[in-house]
Amino acid sequence: MKIKEIVAQVEQSEEFKDWREQNKEIYLANLFMMFEQEYTPWQVSYYNKKDDTMTSFTIEKSITMNPGAEVMKSQQQITPLELDSITTSPEEALTIAEGVLKEKYSKNIISKKILVLQQSEVPFWNVTFICSTFNVVNVRMDASTKKIIKDSETNIMKFKEDM
Repeated sequence: MKIKEIVAQVEQSEEFKDWREQNKEIYLANLFMMFEQEYTPWQVSYYNKKDDTMTSFTIEKSITMNPGAEVMKSQQQITPLELDSITTSPEEALTIAEGVLKEKYSKNIISKKILVLQQSEVPFWNVTFICSTFNVVNVRMDASTKKIIKDSETNIMKFKEDM
């Protein structure tokens, strides 16, 4: 499914329209999907700058709203996701990221794949592979040009040390 169709499906739902009536100062922030043995439904998230919350809508047989949660963020602002320049489909992003994984991090056996479309200077796909070796491989790709912005591998145990 194309990104604009996913967002339109949410924004045309009664659930979203009702919520939007009470939340005028929101903007599209990201799209999220995970794959373990099968794909989870898309989650489309909107940021409310006024109260610093993120509300997600899950696309299943119907649209379900996940109530606004306080945003945990670093120094970076949450940038509105601009859909018009996105030319890379979720399937293409995953295929390209899997190519980077195979080329540079081939020793890893994947147990989960996480796909996030978000924006900083440009819209980008943030593809994360959780590996059975306790490694996390992350590939960031420009969603317009398909250029790899950054890729890295980190051991999950390193996260514990940093806490």
